Amino acid sequence: MNTDVKIRTEGTRTYLEGIQPGFWEAGEMCEFASAFTCTLACVGEDVPYHYVLGVTGVAFRFTFGAELWNPGFYGFAGVAADVHDLVRRAFAAVGYAYRHHTPGDCREDLRRIRDSIDRSIAVMLKGHVVDASDWVLITGCEGDGDVLLGISPYGGGERFGEHDIIREWHLKTQGHILLGEKGERPPAADIYTDALRLAVDLVRTPQVDIRMTGLHAYAVLASALRDDEFTEDTLGWRYLCLLCYNMMLDDHRCATPFLNDAAGALPRCAAHLLEAAGHYERSCELRNRLKGILPSNFSEEAQKRVLDANVRDEYARVLLEIRDVEETAISCIERALAVSHE
Repeated sequence: MNTDVKIRTEGTRTYLEGIQPGFWEAGEMCEFASAFTCTLACVGEDVPYHYVLGVTGVAFRFTFGAELWNPGFYGFAGVAADVHDLVRRAFAAVGYAYRHHTPGDCREDLRRIRDSIDRSIAVMLKGHVVDASDWVLITGCEGDGDVLLGISPYGGGERFGEHDIIREWHLKTQGHILLGEKGERPPAADIYTDALRLAVDLVRTPQVDIRMTGLHAYAVLASALRDDEFTEDTLGWRYLCLLCYNMMLDDHRCATPFLNDAAGALPRCAAHLLEAAGHYERSCELRNRLKGILPSNFSEEAQKRVLDANVRDEYARVLLEIRDVEETAISCIERALAVSHE
C-alpha cells in the first residue's frame, strides 16, 4: 500500500489525505485517466498519464456526435462505441481487476464506497456530481453518507481542504468503479500492439453509429466553421464547444511519449513508431497555434472572434493541417504493425 495516503477522521468526516490530485490543473484533460492514475497511486502504483491515454486510445481520438455542437464530446464516454471495453483495457494494462457498479440501492453503494475508503483506496465515480464533471475521485464521506468528499477538475462550490463537498451524490451518479486485486500484466509487446491497433481504428474509421470519428471528424468541423451560420445568439456556446474540442487535441500530446515507449517494447518496428511520435509532436505544435487564433480566456473579445469568418477559416486551415500530420503519423503506425506481423 502507499503509505503516503492516510485515512483521517475529523468530526463526522472520514477522508483520505495525501492523494496528489491530477485533472486539469495538472494538464490532464481526460478525467477518467486522471482519476485512474490517482486511484492506482493509492496502492503504490505509479502509472503515467500518457500510458492510460495510449492504451485507451484517448491520445489519438477526435470524435463528435451528430449534433456537432456539444461540449460534452470531450468526455471519455465519447472516445469509442464501447466505453466498457476501454475501461477493461485500462485495468488490464496495469494488471488489476476492478468492479464496475451501476447505481443501485443507495445504502449498498455507500457501503462499498466506505469499504474502499477504509482500505485507503479512492473510488472512481462517474456523473455530474461536481458541476459538469465526467469522472471524479471519491476520497471520503461525511455523516451518514448523504455527503461524499471528492476531487474533481472543477474544484468549485463547497470545499473542505482539497476536497469537494458533494451533496445528493446518489441522484447524480452514473456508476462507480472499485479497484480490485493485483494480478499479472500482459506482456508489454501485447499491450502496445493492441493499443496501436485501437489507435489506427479510432483514426481511420470515419463514423461509428452517430459519431463522426478520426480524420473525418476534422473535416466535418472545418466545414462547419466555414459554412455554418454564426450569430450573436450562438457564439458563446460554440466558443465553449471549440475550447472543449481543443481538450481532445491537448491530450494528443501524450501520443509522443506513448509511441516512444511502444518503440522500446517493439524494437523490430521502432523506427516507424519513432517517426510517428515525431509527427504527433508536430501535431501538438499546430494545436498551440489554435490558442493564438482563438484565446481560451472566455473574454468577450475572444468569444466575438468566432463571428469573424476569416478567423474561423484560419482555425479550419490549422485543423486540417493537424489532420494531415496525424494521417501521416497513423500511416507510420500501420507500417509498424505490418512489420510486427512479419
